[in-house]
Amino acid sequence: AGEVARRAGELKPQELANVLWAFATAKASAPELFRRLAGEVARRAGELDPQAIANIAWAYAEARVSAPDLFRALGHVATQSIRRLKPQEVANVLWSLHKMRLAAPALFDAAAREIPSRSAAGFNGQDFANIVLSLASLGVAAPAVLDWAAAELVRRPGACERQHIANSLWALAIADVGRHERAIGALWGHACSLPVEGWKAAELGQLRDV
Repeated sequence: AGEVARRAGELKPQELANVLWAFATAKASAPELFRRLAGEVARRAGELDPQAIANIAWAYAEARVSAPDLFRALGHVATQSIRRLKPQEVANVLWSLHKMRLAAPALFDAAAREIPSRSAAGFNGQDFANIVLSLASLGVAAPAVLDWAAAELVRRPGACERQHIANSLWALAIADVGRHERAIGALWGHACSLPVEGWKAAELGQLRDV
């Protein structure tokens, strides 16, 4: 980790993204490395491709290393690149902001316009859950996005695994339980069809709060 930090200026943006993603995926604790790389990545944020933007944001959120200046830079480039971000990349960037409890108004506005314009077929259950959870938990008013996600969840509630069901139910209920009654009902129906022993305590707690 120390050698990587010392050579940060020599690494290409994609290489920096790969290093951070690898450490976060392996759950290897390296907060000092993340802090030392944050400035370098922020300085070169404009060179990042959409995948690298999403992977870096996810890595810092997963590692729980605070880097507000980096996230401001990532939010800026993600806003500019919103049309090039793949469904999972959009969802991961929003989820990362949710985990770090950071606001990015320009990005939220861009996402609120972009997401409902896309075919929902390209998004999976985890993407839907991450998007609605992030927007609802951060208090972002994006009814078009939530309506878009809710309509798709009515059509295919089985696309969601237990954690995604719990997150989506909580988010839709917090946003507007009456407006999303059909989606909530569809997810509840799917949740009730699953064996109870497969649920984690935290997920059951979310269901109880809906």
